[in-house]
Amino acid sequence: MSGCKRRAETNTKKATERTLRELKVIQQMGFCAYFLITWDIVVCTLGGLLSRRPWVEANSIVAYNLDITDVDPLELDLYFERFINPHRSSPPDFDIDFSWNNRDDVTDYIFKRYGKEHTALLATYNTFKGKSIIRELGKVLGLPKADIDTIVDEPMAVDKHHPFARHIFKYGKMIEKFPNYLSIHAGGVLISERPLNYHTALLMMPKGFPIVHFDMYGAEDLEYHKYDVLSQRGLGHIKDAVDLVKQNQGKAINVQCRTDQRRPQSESPTSFRALYQLFLYRVACHAWSAPQVEMRQLYTSRRRQFDHTSGCSAVGHDA
Repeated sequence: MSGCKRRAETNTKKATERTLRELKVIQQMGFCAYFLITWDIVVCTLGGLLSRRPWVEANSIVAYNLDITDVDPLELDLYFERFINPHRSSPPDFDIDFSWNNRDDVTDYIFKRYGKEHTALLATYNTFKGKSIIRELGKVLGLPKADIDTIVDEPMAVDKHHPFARHIFKYGKMIEKFPNYLSIHAGGVLISERPLNYHTALLMMPKGFPIVHFDMYGAEDLEYHKYDVLSQRGLGHIKDAVDLVKQNQGKAINVQCRTDQRRPQSESPTSFRALYQLFLYRVACHAWSAPQVEMRQLYTSRRRQFDHTSGCSAVGHDA
Protein backbone atom coordinates (compact mmCIF):
# COMPACT_ATOMS: atom_id res chain seq x y z
CA MET A 1 0.00 0.00 0.00
CA SER A 2 2.94 2.34 0.52
CA GLY A 3 3.71 1.91 -3.17
CA CYS A 4 0.16 2.92 -4.00
CA LYS A 5 0.49 6.14 -2.01
CA ARG A 6 3.85 6.90 -3.64
CA ARG A 7 2.75 6.17 -7.21
CA ALA A 8 -0.77 7.63 -7.18
CA GLU A 9 -0.53 11.14 -8.60
CA THR A 10 -4.30 11.66 -8.65
CA ASN A 11 -7.37 9.61 -7.72
CA THR A 12 -5.75 8.19 -4.58
CA LYS A 13 -9.07 6.74 -3.41
CA LYS A 14 -9.67 4.97 -6.72
CA ALA A 15 -6.08 3.64 -6.76
CA THR A 16 -6.45 2.30 -3.20
CA GLU A 17 -9.74 0.55 -4.00
CA ARG A 18 -8.29 -1.08 -7.10
CA THR A 19 -5.12 -2.13 -5.26
CA LEU A 20 -7.14 -3.83 -2.52
CA ARG A 21 -9.33 -5.57 -5.10
CA GLU A 22 -6.32 -6.86 -7.04
CA LEU A 23 -4.50 -7.99 -3.88
CA LYS A 24 -7.55 -10.04 -2.89
CA VAL A 25 -7.53 -11.90 -6.24
CA ILE A 26 -3.74 -12.34 -6.23
CA GLN A 27 -3.84 -13.82 -2.72
CA GLN A 28 -6.87 -15.96 -3.54
CA MET A 29 -5.09 -17.51 -6.55
CA GLY A 30 -1.78 -17.96 -4.73
CA PHE A 31 0.31 -15.55 -6.83
CA CYS A 32 1.79 -13.44 -3.98
CA ALA A 33 5.23 -15.07 -4.16
CA TYR A 34 5.14 -14.84 -7.97
CA PHE A 35 4.71 -11.06 -7.83
CA LEU A 36 7.35 -10.57 -5.12
CA ILE A 37 9.98 -12.65 -6.93
CA THR A 38 9.26 -10.74 -10.15
CA TRP A 39 9.68 -7.49 -8.20
CA ASP A 40 13.02 -8.75 -6.89
CA ILE A 41 14.26 -9.66 -10.38
CA VAL A 42 13.12 -6.39 -11.98
CA VAL A 43 13.91 -3.83 -9.29
CA CYS A 44 17.06 -5.34 -7.77
CA THR A 45 18.76 -5.74 -11.15
CA LEU A 46 17.92 -2.30 -12.54
CA GLY A 47 20.78 -0.53 -10.76
CA GLY A 48 23.34 -1.01 -13.50
CA LEU A 49 21.48 -3.00 -16.16
CA LEU A 50 19.36 -1.76 -19.03
CA SER A 51 16.00 -3.51 -19.31
CA ARG A 52 12.60 -3.12 -20.86
CA ARG A 53 9.91 -3.25 -18.20
CA PRO A 54 7.07 -5.72 -18.89
CA TRP A 55 4.05 -4.38 -20.76
CA VAL A 56 1.68 -7.31 -20.32
CA GLU A 57 1.55 -6.55 -16.60
CA ALA A 58 0.40 -3.00 -17.33
CA ASN A 59 -3.13 -4.19 -16.50
CA SER A 60 -2.17 -4.57 -12.85
CA ILE A 61 -1.92 -1.63 -10.47
CA VAL A 62 -0.14 -3.92 -7.98
CA ALA A 63 2.63 -4.43 -10.56
CA TYR A 64 2.65 -0.65 -11.07
CA ASN A 65 2.89 0.01 -7.32
CA LEU A 66 5.81 -2.43 -7.06
CA ASP A 67 7.68 -0.69 -9.93
CA ILE A 68 7.47 -3.87 -12.02
CA THR A 69 5.91 -1.78 -14.77
CA ASP A 70 5.76 1.97 -15.34
CA VAL A 71 2.37 2.06 -17.03
CA ASP A 72 -0.50 3.35 -14.88
CA PRO A 73 -3.57 1.16 -15.59
CA LEU A 74 -5.97 3.72 -14.12
CA GLU A 75 -4.70 6.51 -16.31
CA LEU A 76 -5.06 4.39 -19.43
CA ASP A 77 -8.19 2.48 -18.38
CA LEU A 78 -6.63 -1.00 -18.53
CA TYR A 79 -8.53 -3.96 -17.10
CA PHE A 80 -6.91 -6.19 -14.47
CA GLU A 81 -9.11 -9.12 -15.54
CA ARG A 82 -7.21 -9.36 -18.82
CA PHE A 83 -4.11 -10.22 -16.81
CA ILE A 84 -5.51 -12.29 -13.91
CA ASN A 85 -9.03 -13.33 -13.05
CA PRO A 86 -10.44 -16.16 -10.90
CA HIS A 87 -12.26 -17.69 -13.87
CA ARG A 88 -9.09 -18.36 -15.88
CA SER A 89 -6.77 -21.17 -14.82
CA SER A 90 -3.68 -20.04 -16.74
CA PRO A 91 -1.10 -18.23 -14.58
CA PRO A 92 0.06 -14.66 -15.23
CA ASP A 93 3.04 -14.26 -17.54
CA PHE A 94 5.85 -11.83 -16.77
CA ASP A 95 8.26 -11.19 -19.67
CA ILE A 96 11.33 -9.11 -18.84
CA ASP A 97 13.84 -8.11 -21.52
CA PHE A 98 17.47 -7.35 -20.75
CA SER A 99 20.34 -6.41 -22.99
CA TRP A 100 21.74 -9.49 -24.73
CA ASN A 101 25.10 -9.12 -22.98
CA ASN A 102 23.53 -8.78 -19.51
CA ARG A 103 21.04 -11.63 -19.42
CA ASP A 104 23.55 -14.20 -18.13
CA ASP A 105 24.35 -11.80 -15.26
CA VAL A 106 20.65 -11.60 -14.38
CA THR A 107 20.31 -15.40 -14.55
CA ASP A 108 23.37 -15.75 -12.32
CA TYR A 109 21.79 -13.31 -9.82
CA ILE A 110 18.59 -15.41 -9.71
CA PHE A 111 20.53 -18.65 -9.09
CA LYS A 112 22.58 -17.06 -6.31
CA ARG A 113 19.58 -15.28 -4.76
CA TYR A 114 17.28 -18.32 -4.58
CA GLY A 115 19.84 -21.14 -4.45
CA LYS A 116 20.95 -23.69 -7.03
CA GLU A 117 18.89 -26.39 -5.31
CA HIS A 118 15.69 -24.40 -5.92
CA THR A 119 16.43 -22.81 -9.31
CA ALA A 120 16.80 -24.20 -12.83
CA LEU A 121 16.19 -23.26 -16.43
CA LEU A 122 13.23 -24.64 -18.31
CA ALA A 123 13.90 -27.26 -21.00
CA THR A 124 12.56 -27.74 -24.50
CA TYR A 125 12.34 -31.05 -26.32
CA ASN A 126 14.06 -31.39 -29.68
CA THR A 127 12.24 -34.19 -31.47
CA PHE A 128 13.16 -36.68 -34.19
CA LYS A 129 12.10 -35.30 -37.54
CA GLY A 130 13.04 -35.20 -41.20
CA LYS A 131 16.59 -36.03 -42.23
CA SER A 132 17.81 -36.16 -38.64
CA ILE A 133 15.91 -39.45 -38.19
CA ILE A 134 17.81 -41.06 -41.07
CA ARG A 135 21.16 -39.82 -39.77
CA GLU A 136 20.55 -40.92 -36.18
CA LEU A 137 19.29 -44.40 -37.14
CA GLY A 138 22.08 -44.76 -39.68
CA LYS A 139 24.63 -44.16 -36.92
CA VAL A 140 22.87 -46.68 -34.65
CA LEU A 141 23.03 -49.31 -37.39
CA GLY A 142 26.70 -48.58 -38.02
CA LEU A 143 26.39 -47.30 -41.59
CA PRO A 144 29.31 -45.32 -43.04
CA LYS A 145 28.71 -41.59 -43.49
CA ALA A 146 28.77 -41.94 -47.30
CA ASP A 147 25.89 -44.47 -47.23
CA ILE A 148 23.88 -42.26 -44.85
CA ASP A 149 24.41 -39.23 -47.11
CA THR A 150 23.18 -41.26 -50.11
CA ILE A 151 19.95 -42.18 -48.30
CA VAL A 152 19.42 -38.58 -47.19
CA ASP A 153 20.18 -37.01 -50.58
CA GLU A 154 18.42 -39.62 -52.75
CA PRO A 155 15.64 -41.17 -50.65
CA MET A 156 13.84 -42.56 -53.74
CA ALA A 157 16.92 -44.17 -55.32
CA VAL A 158 16.41 -47.56 -53.66
CA ASP A 159 18.98 -49.27 -55.89
CA LYS A 160 21.76 -47.05 -54.43
CA HIS A 161 20.79 -47.57 -50.78
CA HIS A 162 22.50 -49.75 -48.23
CA PRO A 163 20.48 -52.93 -47.42
CA PHE A 164 19.73 -51.55 -43.95
CA ALA A 165 17.92 -48.54 -45.46
CA ARG A 166 14.60 -50.38 -45.25
CA HIS A 167 15.05 -50.71 -41.49
CA ILE A 168 15.81 -46.97 -41.24
CA PHE A 169 12.57 -46.04 -43.03
CA LYS A 170 10.54 -48.59 -41.05
CA TYR A 171 11.67 -47.52 -37.60
CA GLY A 172 12.01 -43.88 -38.60
CA LYS A 173 8.22 -43.61 -38.96
CA MET A 174 7.83 -45.09 -35.47
CA ILE A 175 10.08 -42.59 -33.68
CA GLU A 176 9.03 -39.49 -35.64
CA LYS A 177 8.20 -36.62 -33.23
CA PHE A 178 9.61 -38.55 -30.26
CA PRO A 179 11.98 -36.58 -27.99
CA ASN A 180 15.56 -36.64 -29.23
CA TYR A 181 17.48 -34.46 -26.76
CA LEU A 182 16.92 -31.64 -24.29
CA SER A 183 17.69 -28.02 -25.06
CA ILE A 184 17.28 -24.74 -23.14
CA HIS A 185 14.07 -22.72 -23.26
CA ALA A 186 14.53 -19.23 -24.72
CA GLY A 187 14.21 -17.56 -21.32
CA GLY A 188 12.19 -19.67 -18.88
CA VAL A 189 13.43 -19.84 -15.28
CA LEU A 190 11.83 -22.00 -12.57
CA ILE A 191 12.06 -21.31 -8.83
CA SER A 192 10.67 -23.91 -6.42
CA GLU A 193 9.84 -23.90 -2.73
CA ARG A 194 11.27 -27.41 -2.25
CA PRO A 195 14.55 -28.51 -3.89
CA LEU A 196 13.89 -29.26 -7.55
CA ASN A 197 15.39 -32.76 -7.32
CA TYR A 198 12.26 -33.75 -5.36
CA HIS A 199 10.41 -33.43 -8.68
CA THR A 200 12.91 -33.95 -11.50
CA ALA A 201 16.46 -34.77 -12.44
CA LEU A 202 18.64 -31.85 -13.53
CA LEU A 203 20.98 -31.66 -16.51
CA MET A 204 23.97 -29.30 -16.35
CA MET A 205 24.41 -27.26 -19.53
CA PRO A 206 27.65 -25.77 -20.93
CA LYS A 207 26.96 -22.27 -19.51
CA GLY A 208 26.86 -23.69 -16.00
CA PHE A 209 23.09 -23.43 -15.41
CA PRO A 210 21.12 -26.68 -14.96
CA ILE A 211 17.86 -27.43 -16.76
CA VAL A 212 14.91 -29.54 -15.64
CA HIS A 213 13.70 -32.58 -17.61
CA PHE A 214 10.34 -31.14 -18.64
CA ASP A 215 9.14 -28.35 -20.89
CA MET A 216 6.75 -25.45 -20.25
CA TYR A 217 3.69 -27.69 -20.56
CA GLY A 218 5.07 -30.09 -17.97
CA ALA A 219 5.80 -27.10 -15.73
CA GLU A 220 2.16 -26.00 -15.97
CA ASP A 221 0.98 -29.53 -15.10
CA LEU A 222 3.20 -29.43 -12.00
CA GLU A 223 1.83 -25.94 -11.20
CA TYR A 224 5.17 -24.20 -11.65
CA HIS A 225 5.04 -20.60 -12.85
CA LYS A 226 7.99 -19.72 -15.05
CA TYR A 227 9.76 -16.38 -15.20
CA ASP A 228 10.75 -15.31 -18.72
CA VAL A 229 14.13 -13.56 -18.59
CA LEU A 230 14.68 -12.61 -22.22
CA SER A 231 17.39 -10.77 -24.13
CA GLN A 232 17.18 -8.12 -26.82
CA ARG A 233 20.02 -7.02 -29.03
CA GLY A 234 18.31 -3.65 -29.44
CA LEU A 235 18.77 -2.90 -25.74
CA GLY A 236 22.47 -3.62 -26.18
CA HIS A 237 22.62 -1.09 -29.01
CA ILE A 238 20.92 1.51 -26.80
CA LYS A 239 23.47 0.85 -24.04
CA ASP A 240 26.32 1.21 -26.57
CA ALA A 241 24.82 4.49 -27.79
CA VAL A 242 24.61 5.84 -24.23
CA ASP A 243 28.24 4.87 -23.63
CA LEU A 244 29.33 6.60 -26.85
CA VAL A 245 27.48 9.81 -25.91
CA LYS A 246 29.18 9.81 -22.51
CA GLN A 247 32.58 9.12 -24.09
CA ASN A 248 32.30 11.76 -26.83
CA GLN A 249 30.09 14.42 -25.24
CA GLY A 250 30.68 13.86 -21.53
CA LYS A 251 26.92 13.61 -20.92
CA ALA A 252 25.33 10.84 -18.85
CA ILE A 253 21.91 9.89 -20.22
CA ASN A 254 19.36 7.99 -18.13
CA VAL A 255 17.24 5.91 -20.47
CA GLN A 256 15.49 4.04 -17.67
CA CYS A 257 12.34 6.17 -17.89
CA ARG A 258 10.16 6.05 -14.79
CA THR A 259 6.56 7.18 -14.61
CA ASP A 260 7.22 9.43 -11.63
CA GLN A 261 9.99 11.13 -13.64
CA ARG A 262 7.75 11.96 -16.60
CA ARG A 263 7.25 15.50 -17.76
CA PRO A 264 4.45 17.50 -16.09
CA GLN A 265 1.13 17.38 -17.91
CA SER A 266 1.38 21.12 -18.55
CA GLU A 267 4.67 20.77 -20.43
CA SER A 268 4.52 20.75 -24.20
CA PRO A 269 4.74 17.15 -25.48
CA THR A 270 6.54 18.11 -28.69
CA SER A 271 8.96 15.18 -28.71
CA PHE A 272 6.21 12.64 -28.07
CA ARG A 273 4.00 14.10 -30.76
CA ALA A 274 6.95 13.81 -33.14
CA LEU A 275 7.26 10.16 -32.18
CA TYR A 276 3.56 9.69 -32.88
CA GLN A 277 3.96 11.31 -36.31
CA LEU A 278 6.63 8.74 -37.17
CA PHE A 279 4.18 5.94 -36.51
CA LEU A 280 1.29 7.75 -38.16
CA TYR A 281 3.17 8.23 -41.43
CA ARG A 282 4.67 4.73 -41.28
CA VAL A 283 8.23 5.99 -41.12
CA ALA A 284 8.84 3.68 -38.15
CA CYS A 285 6.85 0.72 -39.42
CA HIS A 286 9.68 -1.67 -38.61
CA ALA A 287 9.69 -0.86 -34.90
CA TRP A 288 8.55 -3.54 -32.47
CA SER A 289 4.98 -4.72 -33.25
CA ALA A 290 4.46 -1.92 -35.79
CA PRO A 291 4.71 -3.86 -39.09
CA GLN A 292 1.22 -5.34 -38.63
CA VAL A 293 -1.59 -3.42 -40.32
CA GLU A 294 -3.73 -3.79 -37.19
CA MET A 295 -1.05 -2.09 -35.08
CA ARG A 296 -0.82 0.91 -37.40
CA GLN A 297 -4.62 1.26 -37.35
CA LEU A 298 -4.53 1.13 -33.56
CA TYR A 299 -1.89 3.87 -33.40
CA THR A 300 -4.11 6.06 -35.56
CA SER A 301 -7.24 5.44 -33.46
CA ARG A 302 -5.42 6.02 -30.14
CA ARG A 303 -3.71 9.30 -31.05
CA ARG A 304 -4.72 11.03 -27.82
CA GLN A 305 -2.73 8.46 -25.82
CA PHE A 306 0.53 9.62 -27.36
CA ASP A 307 0.77 12.57 -24.99
CA HIS A 308 3.43 10.62 -23.04
CA THR A 309 5.54 7.50 -23.31
CA SER A 310 3.29 5.26 -21.24
CA GLY A 311 0.59 5.78 -23.85
CA CYS A 312 2.90 4.20 -26.42
CA SER A 313 3.43 1.27 -24.05
CA ALA A 314 -0.28 0.83 -23.50
CA VAL A 315 -1.04 0.76 -27.23
CA GLY A 316 1.64 -1.89 -27.72
CA HIS A 317 0.14 -3.85 -24.83
CA ASP A 318 -3.47 -3.58 -26.02
CA ALA A 319 -2.53 -5.15 -29.34
